[in-house]
Amino acid sequence: MDNQLNPQLKALIDQAFSQPINPPKKTWFYHLGLLLVAAIMILLPVIYFLFVAGAGYGVYYYATHFHTLITDEHINARASLVMYFGPLIIGGVLVIFLLLPFIPRRRPKEVILREVDPAREPLFVYFVHKVCDSVGAPRPRQINLLMEPNAYAGFRRGWLSFLSNDMRLAVGLPLISGLTIQQLAGVLAHEFGHFRQGGGMRLHYIIETIHGWFAQCVYGGGWIEEKLAQASEIRIGYVTIVVWLAHLVVWLTRWVMWGFLMAGSAISLFLSRQMEYDADQCEILVGGSRDFEATMYAIETMSGAFRRTYYMHQVSWDKRVVVSDLPALTKVEARDLLAEKKDEIIKSILTDNTRLWDTHPSPRDRITRARLQNEAGICRIEAKSKTLFTDYALLCKELTWTFFEDFFVTDEAGKTIQNVDEFRTFFKQHEPEVLARQAGV
Repeated sequence: MDNQLNPQLKALIDQAFSQPINPPKKTWFYHLGLLLVAAIMILLPVIYFLFVAGAGYGVYYYATHFHTLITDEHINARASLVMYFGPLIIGGVLVIFLLLPFIPRRRPKEVILREVDPAREPLFVYFVHKVCDSVGAPRPRQINLLMEPNAYAGFRRGWLSFLSNDMRLAVGLPLISGLTIQQLAGVLAHEFGHFRQGGGMRLHYIIETIHGWFAQCVYGGGWIEEKLAQASEIRIGYVTIVVWLAHLVVWLTRWVMWGFLMAGSAISLFLSRQMEYDADQCEILVGGSRDFEATMYAIETMSGAFRRTYYMHQVSWDKRVVVSDLPALTKVEARDLLAEKKDEIIKSILTDNTRLWDTHPSPRDRITRARLQNEAGICRIEAKSKTLFTDYALLCKELTWTFFEDFFVTDEAGKTIQNVDEFRTFFKQHEPEVLARQAGV
């Protein structure tokens, strides 16, 4: 595949990736740990199913074996009704609460701006494939562009792609705007490092799916507790007692499940961090130890800058004003943020520890490992990543508006679109007014 617009850059890419890298092989301890974590996580839904079945059978058994309470002449009529129907109501509420996670729910829509067309962006696709081949991973069948300073990879169609190499790569335009080609090559190599984890990636997908489902078991069903709280305000003797007991049973059940979730989380997140360390090996071998560290600083800075652009548009949206190029705005804000707080950013990264509930190792721990390896990296192309695209500025402007349409759910009518400098000036002029209004001044 040739890109007639920049044959010199294509030649540099060919030269950089003329030889594949040789990441270290995974140890038997890694594979054993992966299987152990998967087994433990699979036990969680099994325990949950048994708990649901036990609760359901308990309600059934009570209903069929204790109905004589209603006809017992030695018990007050009202008390006998409460003694029989009270536990049934409490048990029924508990069973409904436990069954809620089995109701299918619509997943949040992922904001994918565009799938990269190889005919429009041949050099970028060629570059992605070269990085992928150097890592020894299957090529992604789909490359998506996002509006966030991040990149990730996974199965293109979820479970439908689980048994195949039907992978996809997602890359954020703000990330591309802020990185050099060797840094972007390292980031992509990291994601493709997950591709080459094969069975590990699939087991991890199962683990994450179970973890997400179990989290839904724990944190879902809040509306039941809200209804019980409202019903508890009814002051009718026995009814109030039954409602409060039902509320207590649901609350205790949630906390028991939370304990199981935390135990599973600690184990699965440990595995997730080990997989990140493994993928880091690919990034370091491709981009080099020095650029691995520089990329950590760059991503942290761009993330902070991107959050600031959200705030800036919260201020400007009231006036129906938006920026024309969000990645360019992010890059400028990152530049200013780095100029103002460079030492603070570096210090926060180099003093941060990995915590038990972190999905990724801390940047400090990852940088420490990269420094110890002291790799030069095979890709030493210092050009900006945006040069991989046919017309990057036009692409960013097109997708900025697509992002605003999806994110703000609005139309183009009545909007003022400003370039980066105009927008920043507008923001500085109107921020005090918005802050004063929010403060009620």
